[in-house]
Amino acid sequence: MHGFGLPVRRVLLLILGFFLLTASGRIGNRDVAITVDLSRSLLVGSVAVPDHWKGAPFRPEGGRTSQYGIGHSLSLIPYLLCGRSVAAILPIASGTDWEEFFVSFSNVPVVLLLLYQLARRWRGLGAQGQHIAAGLVLVAIATPIGPYARIPFSDGLLALGIFAAWCRWMEGGFRSSIVSGLWLGVACVSRRQADLVIPSLMCLMAVHAAASNRWRNLATAVIATLPAVALRLAYNQARFGSPFMEIHPGLRVDRLVDGAMSHPLAFNLNEVLLSSNHGLLIYGVVPIGVCFLGIRPLWRESIWDGIAAIWIPMTGVLTMAKLGFGPGTSFGCRYLIFALPFLLLAWPGIEVPKGWLSRLACALPVAGSVGLMAIGFTLDPLPIETRMKRSIPPMGHFTACGREWGRVLGFDAGSESLELRADTGWNHDPFRRPDFWWCHAVDRLRSGRGVAPQIPASGK
Repeated sequence: MHGFGLPVRRVLLLILGFFLLTASGRIGNRDVAITVDLSRSLLVGSVAVPDHWKGAPFRPEGGRTSQYGIGHSLSLIPYLLCGRSVAAILPIASGTDWEEFFVSFSNVPVVLLLLYQLARRWRGLGAQGQHIAAGLVLVAIATPIGPYARIPFSDGLLALGIFAAWCRWMEGGFRSSIVSGLWLGVACVSRRQADLVIPSLMCLMAVHAAASNRWRNLATAVIATLPAVALRLAYNQARFGSPFMEIHPGLRVDRLVDGAMSHPLAFNLNEVLLSSNHGLLIYGVVPIGVCFLGIRPLWRESIWDGIAAIWIPMTGVLTMAKLGFGPGTSFGCRYLIFALPFLLLAWPGIEVPKGWLSRLACALPVAGSVGLMAIGFTLDPLPIETRMKRSIPPMGHFTACGREWGRVLGFDAGSESLELRADTGWNHDPFRRPDFWWCHAVDRLRSGRGVAPQIPASGK
């Protein structure tokens, strides 16, 4: 936090404390559990995962492996080691439980680093300390970036890598170009979606390099990504017997190519933008509003940041609309988390509105977003997703969220239909209270129970 004033440092520390309090203390998701099992295997020099993970593809010699990026599994190794160390000192829970407890905090530093990169770039665009501090609070509690500090998916890692690469690239110079390339490498190994996002960013960086004669810097950045590329190729070789083979059941390349060729102009924008459970215009109203109101000042201050604030979200939306699938059991527009920091680049150009009517017009969507983000911070997404599957959108989805609030807070307990109670994803112990680690701990200490059995859900 070197170079930041006291308000910014204090706000970052307060946000850190808030994130630490709102972690769930558990995984509760099948795909993250696969990633954690790969982390355990990497510690013993293997890329295999237990055979009961049916969604993972076969390796050449048989068995199962993870279909997800090695970068996320590598990033979880320190948390596994912390869990094992604590388990040796405090055997009040099993080693596996302690490992998963620490893994549930793994996205806290990722999101905090993302906020730091935002603050650093805002300062470069002329924002002052108080303005930066206010922006950080807004991002933490009124955008989906905040809730993903408690959900150990790899989306945050991709967002951090992409956005940090752009921020360091815009700082210029040889050293910043190296750091930019290293961050691109982080994005490259984070998740398969990086293959769709990195080309968009690299195109923009190449155009900027051509306009500002920074070809050497661009070459430096590309060279700095090569270790990550080599790691990914070696990972593929170990998994599938070929460095250029990648098997991901959720990303059937042949199906996507056939669909793109058969219907080249077909984009499901309605699903990506307006879906009541993951639409960008619903969950990203604050970043979009910031970009809309601040894009002109941003354009005057830095035309290239202004272009990035439009280009990266636009290409991301079009790509997701072309792929035609939702983000699974998660929270909000998770596949577009990487685009939100670019929209928020326009924050330095935002001024406090004058007049009560203008202030009210800005306060209402912010308050609504804070309430919506509270769902992501406090409730497990699986029960809400289960309710949504059995409701009629769009209002049925909002009703599902309201009923889940009522059940967790004890106002609407036992009101579920028989059909809902029969669902295989229901009757999950953590659904019965706010999904914070200390709520679970208090409940189990009071009841004298151990760790509750979990029903992992797909959400990768």
